Amino acid sequence: MSPNRFLFVSICCILVVANSNLSLRPAVITKEDKDKTVSEYLASYGYKFEEHKVETSDGYILTLWRIPCKLGGVCKPQQPILLQHGIFDNGFSYIFQEIDKNLAIKLVNQNYDVWIGNSRGTLPSQEHKDKIHHDPQNYSGAYWDFSWDELAKHDLPAMVDYIKKASNAPKIKYVCHSQGCTMILALGCIDPEYVTKNIQKVAAFAPAMYAYYHESFMVDLFRLIRFTQRFAETGLKNVMAQKIYQTMSALVGHYMPLAWILALDFIAGWKSKSHIDMNRIPLLSAHEPGGTSLATFDHWFQACYDPKFKYFDFGVKGNIEKYDQPSPPYYNVKNLKSLQTKFFFVYGENDSMVTPRAMKRLFEDCNPDNIGKLLVEDANHLDVVWADFAHRRIYPQVLNFLGTPYQDDLTKKMNIRNH
Repeated sequence: MSPNRFLFVSICCILVVANSNLSLRPAVITKEDKDKTVSEYLASYGYKFEEHKVETSDGYILTLWRIPCKLGGVCKPQQPILLQHGIFDNGFSYIFQEIDKNLAIKLVNQNYDVWIGNSRGTLPSQEHKDKIHHDPQNYSGAYWDFSWDELAKHDLPAMVDYIKKASNAPKIKYVCHSQGCTMILALGCIDPEYVTKNIQKVAAFAPAMYAYYHESFMVDLFRLIRFTQRFAETGLKNVMAQKIYQTMSALVGHYMPLAWILALDFIAGWKSKSHIDMNRIPLLSAHEPGGTSLATFDHWFQACYDPKFKYFDFGVKGNIEKYDQPSPPYYNVKNLKSLQTKFFFVYGENDSMVTPRAMKRLFEDCNPDNIGKLLVEDANHLDVVWADFAHRRIYPQVLNFLGTPYQDDLTKKMNIRNH
């Protein structure tokens, strides 16, 4: 079976199950919004948009989106803030909600200089300075030889440094979801001085670090059928990183929006009904999935069966070549206690990927004086960022934590639940 057909069949099986009792009824959303580019979409609601290219230290070229201010007025954004997505995602997930419920736009309205990252391998960031040896269109080529180790080591510092220079800012703030939080936590383990020096505050939604405590049926099922090993045998090195998957996603999201979100909930925590506005799914699905490398996907399967936070496992031979030892090293999580950066962790009660047990383990690694916590009842891995109730139950507390641009005063009382 071809690699594309193998993944296509896997996805279709999930959709068939999810949609078994649903009619082919399109969701309600204007075709105009769904078909617009990111720039056109934001401009239609009165916001300025810029696209920036950032080169990493290992030659990858990333696309950063910037929303500095509203259109038509004097544009004087203040402190920059970077919003970073999770695996199989891209930056559009931060702006798909209704404009008055949108975290990115709420930050713009508070005079933040909003930047949205797109990790290497996502459709917006499939570029490399060496187009011959690292061609992203060669799906079995060297371009795709990366995991989230490289996202933490190369992508995040490149984006932070670029944003600081472009904005002439001493520090930035950071908002992340899932693997986007893995990036800052791994970087904190590698270079805590860099994080403390450059990042003032982090609002972390469902921060993925200790996947060992997962409760996802999908993870266990895919491990049982040896999904990543079978996929690797095809020679393909990326997963859902071709435009065809986004086209298929748009069709399913338009005609079967509930099936689309149930397929994601199957992965992220199918313990309660979805809290995502179905009317927004056609818009979101037209920009998803973002795509990633097979190694990044496999890295998470490795993490699901090791209680410690470790680098990618290449196998004995590959580990000796990469690390000079037969097994991959572990991240030095003790460095997280030395961070002066303030963290606010938001996590869902029904999250099957980042469970409350995993969060308890993460809290133990952090300096208790520098963290805040919010447990969101009846929420899964996606709800904490995408839920229709987020603008009422979550974002106000996140905005309270972030404060106004350049605000350092953390003595302000926060209405949060600590666990």
